[in-house]
Amino acid sequence: MRCVNLSWIILSVGFFLDAVNAQEPSISAAIAALRSPQESVRIEAIDTLGRIRADTDEAIEALAELTKDNSALTRAHAAFALSRIGEKARPAIPRIVSLANDPDVRVRRAGVLAIKHIRPGPEVSVPLLLTMMADSDSAVRLRATDAMADLGQAAVPQLILQLEHEDVRLPVVLALNQIGPAAQEAIPALVGLVKDAKAPAEIRREAIMAIGEMGEAAAGAVSLLALALDEDSLRSAAVYSLGNLGPVAQGAKPNLRSLLEGDDPFVRTISAWALIRIAPGDPGLIREASLVLANSLKSDNERVREAAAHSLAKLDLDSEIMASVMETALKDADEATVTAAVDTLARLGEAGVPKLVEALRYESSRAKAIRILRKMGPQALPALDALVDLLKVDDREVQREVMFALGDMEAAAKDAVPALMEVLKRSDNRLRYAAVYALGRIGPEAIAGKPLVVQLLGSEDDFLAISAAWALARIDPKCELTSPQSVPLFVAGLTDPNARVRMESAASLRCLGPLAQPAVDKLKQALNDENAFVRDMAAEALKAIRGELTPETSAAPPSTTPPSATLPSATPPSATPPPPPRAPQS
Repeated sequence: MRCVNLSWIILSVGFFLDAVNAQEPSISAAIAALRSPQESVRIEAIDTLGRIRADTDEAIEALAELTKDNSALTRAHAAFALSRIGEKARPAIPRIVSLANDPDVRVRRAGVLAIKHIRPGPEVSVPLLLTMMADSDSAVRLRATDAMADLGQAAVPQLILQLEHEDVRLPVVLALNQIGPAAQEAIPALVGLVKDAKAPAEIRREAIMAIGEMGEAAAGAVSLLALALDEDSLRSAAVYSLGNLGPVAQGAKPNLRSLLEGDDPFVRTISAWALIRIAPGDPGLIREASLVLANSLKSDNERVREAAAHSLAKLDLDSEIMASVMETALKDADEATVTAAVDTLARLGEAGVPKLVEALRYESSRAKAIRILRKMGPQALPALDALVDLLKVDDREVQREVMFALGDMEAAAKDAVPALMEVLKRSDNRLRYAAVYALGRIGPEAIAGKPLVVQLLGSEDDFLAISAAWALARIDPKCELTSPQSVPLFVAGLTDPNARVRMESAASLRCLGPLAQPAVDKLKQALNDENAFVRDMAAEALKAIRGELTPETSAAPPSTTPPSATLPSATPPSATPPPPPRAPQS
């Protein structure tokens, strides 16, 4: 017995050595490890076969066999590995069928993924997925619904029949929604659900939403959707569906227009979106509805702001109208309102960038659009060329804000480095500071600009000199030629009255690592700083100097921007670059 155990230990060690020494462990070694009495070894082998998508007959048969294992954890891992192998694992289908009724929820969750990715065909998949769509676990139900939707039109006849069964009605409607126009033969059944006043409101709402996904084939249901606008529990869903149907829903225009004057700000917002969608040839109506969206953007209700922002992202509005929307939304608004609107639009991410690029074309909306793009950071990359073009406009403040926005895009803005280098060649120190900030935030990708930044270390303008040192600590932190000039500047910054300057000085010394050795004494003193951010960063810098941080960590410290409470109250919202010892002069 001891010899048997020893052989399994040797086998297990051999398997792990195979995993360490080879690019991928061999399939045969992983299959052999499946016989280990140690569950951890078996599961490691199962996961390996899934990761390398081992599609040999032997591997698939071994994994299929493990779906019958006494251990639920083993069964779950085996099912997941088969799901990763995908359609080539179809020989395992007879074993996977039983997973739909497995007593362990982890196994059922993995089983539904296996069915989805192996794709055994509708005749096998549909009955299994229908069973799992009625599962007691919400994750199983959701995954089964998604898998059913992936089957497309082939699943529709069975889904229509299942609408008669209350226990699966909701996931069935959700699946039809996801299938969309390919499920148009289900429209009569969905209409029947909407008309059924005894059906739960949730079912009727989801049926309305599904009809809205059917495209022009659902034109005959427009009058029903218009009537649904009169029911409080169905109104929002009906508005959305009518807007989704587009021009075929023209008949509901009067009903939607009346909602623009209603008391519910959320309904007004989505009705404005729907009207623009169904009446693309009515410029007067489009302008009226756009004004509603603009005003919704500055609502104190986050849900309303989100609806307006997403509506604007989805609509193909004329660039002039979009600029007008931006101006109306943010003009004469207090700072809290502007900040809320900016944050909401920024959360759209890349989806909202094309609209913001259009807004950059107009002076009235340009500043706000830049601010939103800046808030997006690297997600604003599609606007890079438009922002770089703005460096040519005759507006000093626009140029500065553009450079701050480029800097906040970090390494993603590397293609802007040549344009930023051109700014450094000018005599305007205020613009050069913004360019230096941007290059520093871009980091090592801005190495081409290093020679120009080095020249600024000797500037008579202390502000520009410390900004250059700050940037160099991020562009080339291991440079032994520039650190003797940079370190004294950062040491001075550790005692600056502004906590942000002290924190950024410590962060820069952290970047330099052992090259910042002359700053050790001042950093130790900074461990007692009144500001927690400064204390933490000073401690990190000392660790970096002692070589206690990994090269990756010490070369690129995370963002350490403290809360706005540590900044001077006079600092404008856009002025987040690290303020050096004294403010720059205009």
